[in-house]
Amino acid sequence: MKHMSVPVALLGITACTAPDVVSMTADYDLGSTGVASSSESGSGPGSSEADATATDSTGGIDPGESSGSTGEEGIVCGDGVVEGDEVCDDGINDAQYGGCAADCSALAPHCGDGKTQDSENCDDGNKDNGDGCNVDCVASGSVLWSRQLSGNVYHDLALDDEDGVLAVANTSAKVQYYDRDGVPGWSIDVAEDRAVAVAWHPTEGWAVTGTTVSSDNKDVWFRRYDSVGAQLASFSYETSDRDEVSDIAFDSVGDIYAVGRGGEDADGVAWLRKYTNTGAELWSLTVDGPVDESDLAAGVVVSADDEVIVAGHSRVSGNGDDIWVKSYDPEKNQLWGAEYSSPDHDRAFGLGLHPAGGVVVAGAVDSIDAMWAGRFDVGGLGVTSGDVAEPGVISAGLSAAVDSTGAIVLIGIVLDGEMRAGIRKFDAEGVLLWSTNDAPEGGGAGGFSVVIDSQDAIIVAGGWQEPGVAMDGWVRKYAP
Repeated sequence: MKHMSVPVALLGITACTAPDVVSMTADYDLGSTGVASSSESGSGPGSSEADATATDSTGGIDPGESSGSTGEEGIVCGDGVVEGDEVCDDGINDAQYGGCAADCSALAPHCGDGKTQDSENCDDGNKDNGDGCNVDCVASGSVLWSRQLSGNVYHDLALDDEDGVLAVANTSAKVQYYDRDGVPGWSIDVAEDRAVAVAWHPTEGWAVTGTTVSSDNKDVWFRRYDSVGAQLASFSYETSDRDEVSDIAFDSVGDIYAVGRGGEDADGVAWLRKYTNTGAELWSLTVDGPVDESDLAAGVVVSADDEVIVAGHSRVSGNGDDIWVKSYDPEKNQLWGAEYSSPDHDRAFGLGLHPAGGVVVAGAVDSIDAMWAGRFDVGGLGVTSGDVAEPGVISAGLSAAVDSTGAIVLIGIVLDGEMRAGIRKFDAEGVLLWSTNDAPEGGGAGGFSVVIDSQDAIIVAGGWQEPGVAMDGWVRKYAP
């Protein structure tokens, strides 16, 4: 999810609902069928005293009428309880989509039976997400909902415990809440210049940070809000330098980590700072690469056991920029570090925690002019993924997130004559599962931040520009 706020110019490039379906994903034991039985009256060959008794006048079964029984004593097909040899019994048993066969012997047509029907987008018969058709019979990468904010650009977003999302807009420091279904909730116009990043903590609420710009200086501001937008705290970091914040994260106890860069000019030295939830600085450190004041800390995440991982890049003489990743404990002791270097510029712009440890870094590798993601942990660089170089196409990865299966989602900007929001999903080994380049016809778009919710759905924030108008803020939710 985490990313730095980055204009297109910084990249060194120039910009020129799925329907509701019934999902039945439980495992079923398809044993012998339980067909309702019936008895006929008569005294001809094969009849018995039991037969005659079953059809007498004391309330027995009329000739030809079904008993509703599956054939086992005490089991009735249609009572809404699956028992005995019944495969399905919803109490209706009308053989309609999503229901049960009339005799309880099988499921009616349903999502997962390998046949596309009713309101399904697709049905491949398996229980895998991201393979083109998901377990709920919605096509992988389908748009579930999309929202826009007029006259602003969203640069970051974070999820709360209910899968609601808070998006922050850079242009005029606005924050906007959406619930899991995309319904807009509370919003705040922050009395600052730019909102850059946001984080959530279950007991401490939301933390939002950004930059205040004056003619000769930049300072960093922070706000904390509760779950309904009431302000809890406000503080800032002010120096004589031009300080810019890139990202923010909470640890388990509610302390706040922020990263960015500071210096006397547009470039600077990368920094990491730790604050209490009321703004008292606990410690800070800097990363100063081989070439003075040409460093950036682009993103920060904190693991469940409070490992703090920062990604960024630094200028290397004669070799452009190199990507670095550094891990620290809560007392700022470095635990491990890793780098990625190619003969050209390599830049990190965001990162996401990996469930198996370490992070996935989103960036740009100039040697291939393409979106790039790499997994880093204590062992160094592991799996890499990204776009294949194409003539006339330039792209950059700006944010990454990892779902519960280890699949990687990479988003960013793609320039192919127009500017588009590129979304890519890769499996845990870096193999592309699906991709899309989204933008309005004749307009432009960019994806700046991504998060993944508890159902592995993908939420992207960025900018969306219709032809002839200013770029709007844009939040969109995609099926896994």
